[in-house]
Amino acid sequence: MKNTRLSTTQCILVYNAFSSTGHHDSWTTLVISSLIKKGYKVVCITKNAEQIHKILGNSRDITDNVQIFELKKMSPNSQKRHWKLKMKKAWRTFLGIPVYNVCDREQFEEQSSKDDNKTCNKHKKNTEVLLANGKKNHATKDENWLRYLHRLRKGISFFLTPSLRAKIRIKISQFIIDELDPTSTVGIKTQISAIIPMINWPIDFLFFMYIDMLPHFNWHWRGKNGLFFFPWGGICFAYDPATALARRQSAYFKKSQFKGLCIPNSMACNDISLIATNKIFTCIPDITNTDIMDTMSVLSKQLRDKSAGRKIVLLCGSIESRKNIRSFCQMARLADAEKWYFAIVGEIYSISLTPEDVDSILTLLNCCRNNFFVHNDFLEDERELNNVINESNILFCAYRNFTKSSNMISKAAYFDKPIIVSKGYEMGAMVEHYRIGRCVHEDDVPAMVETLEDLDRHPVDPACFATYRREHNKQAFASSIQRFISLGLAG
Repeated sequence: MKNTRLSTTQCILVYNAFSSTGHHDSWTTLVISSLIKKGYKVVCITKNAEQIHKILGNSRDITDNVQIFELKKMSPNSQKRHWKLKMKKAWRTFLGIPVYNVCDREQFEEQSSKDDNKTCNKHKKNTEVLLANGKKNHATKDENWLRYLHRLRKGISFFLTPSLRAKIRIKISQFIIDELDPTSTVGIKTQISAIIPMINWPIDFLFFMYIDMLPHFNWHWRGKNGLFFFPWGGICFAYDPATALARRQSAYFKKSQFKGLCIPNSMACNDISLIATNKIFTCIPDITNTDIMDTMSVLSKQLRDKSAGRKIVLLCGSIESRKNIRSFCQMARLADAEKWYFAIVGEIYSISLTPEDVDSILTLLNCCRNNFFVHNDFLEDERELNNVINESNILFCAYRNFTKSSNMISKAAYFDKPIIVSKGYEMGAMVEHYRIGRCVHEDDVPAMVETLEDLDRHPVDPACFATYRREHNKQAFASSIQRFISLGLAG
């Protein structure tokens, strides 16, 4: 039954399939807050409704204008056995479906915990044990059998007509795609249908917080599977300009209900605007939560005590191999231990680390330089992470092959902390443009050490941080989102 509109205000459905990793929760709340300030009603379907409620608070604006619903969990049968998860991963590889579509955080942890070495147990506090297990469990075996499946798929496809190939894919996909999988087209529609009777306002626009999760293959979008209930668009975090042509061919780009993307990457936004001229592409500022705790957290105090007056170089967030752990640890070994103190703060995803990453951390932990600190745990309260950043002196973000933007630039600017990033990518262009740090080659460790000394001798001008903050703030973010949705509704 169609709901009766309680007001003339338009309502936006915000869909967030991920939580507790990266900045998904903080960005979801920023979008909700921005839409409310612009006069919209908001309905949110999210993976961690309690956390979103906690961040938003209980003000009158929130209670009157926002409804938040928890994503329905996938059926127990789809998570019951480790072998079934492996079979799903295998079939998806065989069919050419992105593997991350089935492996959300809980599934990943359940699967990893049943591996021989139990590498991804969040509650292990002994960093050396975790890293050692990660080294032993380096995923060469899985990579090999997935590679064989990919070759087999290619070989079989050679002997099949395109129409027969499509029919086989659809039949098998009906077996492996769970109707509550929040990242499949079928699952998204099921999740939305479940909350429609409970919402107070008719939905006018569907806004995906992480549109990267959507499948890009034509057969996912054929027939009714490719039809959502409303005009839709969302934020694309991981857009890579190098794959612009492939993304242009994505099936959902051809859907009339799809209106466009918000991209926190100016270069990527310009590239794709030239390719898909009939869609809306808005560059949004990569902002971040900058709230801090009223009192110093235990972790911040521990970091201050251990650094003993030395300047702190910080690598933080979700710690994966792409964050260039190897170079960070090598830099800690080369730098003056009496002057510099190096800290890694955040959950270490050991399964993503290379053997070189693991060796570099273990070597540094076992040496006697006493200038290295590791806090291997996820910080649920982002204010605690902000406290740690505020306590540090320099942020290390010289990531490997990282083409997109990062909200760490905004955190650096808001807390007046110089940042070191990799040359040749979006982050490097931003840092050079605003002059809020230095750019180095991602593998040039001696240059990184020299950059530390250079920043110590020639600090960043506070006016540069202020310029960045004027152009990257919640007001600019809210205006960009509102402009995108207005154009989407008008089109």
